[in-house]
Amino acid sequence: MELTAKNNAAALMGIYVHVPYCVKKCLYCDFNSKAVKTFDSEIYARAIKLEMETKTAACSPETRLNTLYIGGGTPSVLSPKAIETIINTARTTLSPVSGNIEITLEANPDTIDREKLASYKEAGVNRISLGIQSLNDFELKTLGRPHDVTAALMAFDAARAAGFDNISIDLMFALPGQDMKTWEETLKKAMGLAPEHVSIYGLTIEDNTPFGMSRKDIEVTMPMEDEQILMYKGAVQMLTDFGLRHYEISNLAKPGMESRHNSGYWNSTPYIGLGPGAHSYYAPTNGQEGFGKRLWNEQDTDKYLRSALDGRSTVAGEEALSKEQAITEAVLTGLRVINGIDSAAFERRFGVELSEYLDLKTLTEAGLIRTKGQAVALSIEGILLSNEIFASIGPVTS
Repeated sequence: MELTAKNNAAALMGIYVHVPYCVKKCLYCDFNSKAVKTFDSEIYARAIKLEMETKTAACSPETRLNTLYIGGGTPSVLSPKAIETIINTARTTLSPVSGNIEITLEANPDTIDREKLASYKEAGVNRISLGIQSLNDFELKTLGRPHDVTAALMAFDAARAAGFDNISIDLMFALPGQDMKTWEETLKKAMGLAPEHVSIYGLTIEDNTPFGMSRKDIEVTMPMEDEQILMYKGAVQMLTDFGLRHYEISNLAKPGMESRHNSGYWNSTPYIGLGPGAHSYYAPTNGQEGFGKRLWNEQDTDKYLRSALDGRSTVAGEEALSKEQAITEAVLTGLRVINGIDSAAFERRFGVELSEYLDLKTLTEAGLIRTKGQAVALSIEGILLSNEIFASIGPVTS
């Protein structure tokens, strides 16, 4: 099965590169990452290069590289030379779409300066995603972040000075000890930076983290659910008033500056995942039956590196998607987008009506779904209850 998108003549492709290394493991983080004192950037980049060459060889000739996203972990611990190797490999193994491909690098404030950022830009990075999380020193310390507010502000300014005109920042709410006042102060400071894109995430406590091991102590210091709702609504209102467009549950951007790579996940564009634990999505091409398949890499970094550098498969498992799985994923990801699902396109793709997998009547009567023409989307109340709605996706019984 080839890595191409749906049945387009020129299929779009995204590439995700996972970097598992961090300077410090944050107290809430359950990503596949680890704190290391030293590692070899060039060896890691070589492993990614070899894996990329193998996986892109399976692509059809019509496939075009649309986006490259280097995430983690903390990708900005990699040297500019390593980043250049990854970018050059992507550009040479897959023909880019016409115009500029979007190349995003996640970065933490404590790992970058103007000189390093300028080198990343020269290597081909054209979008920076900056992990600020908070602009309150107490909250940053509580999260176990390795930077403070001054470092965060300096990192953003350094990215601008290095010539980046597409900067995204991550912010978190519902933090231990946080209230509406400190959250609004963070948002105001963030808007003073005038970023092109902002992602807002509510803190979740995961079991296999230091926060998870102290769940009872942590949860009593977090804002109550009602206040968390106000934090989310207030952030969306403040950011839209600033001129950003709310285009996905957790993401807002200046018009035209939405994340092309992440948007690909939400509209079922295929992607290649590289690095330990990374996932890939293969879509059927013309004449092929089925609903695609998903595969995932070896999660352990050392095992991954040995396999990649030896020229062996890095894949740990795969599954063919059933029709029901594909439909469920399409509904879930489609509802994450503020514009919602095109119900007519959904029916053409799957041969079933959206109402057969989503109880539109009940959800509409409850004010959780809004419709406009063929578009079916969550209302703001639906967004606040999105986890419950997502859990209900499946064949609707009358």
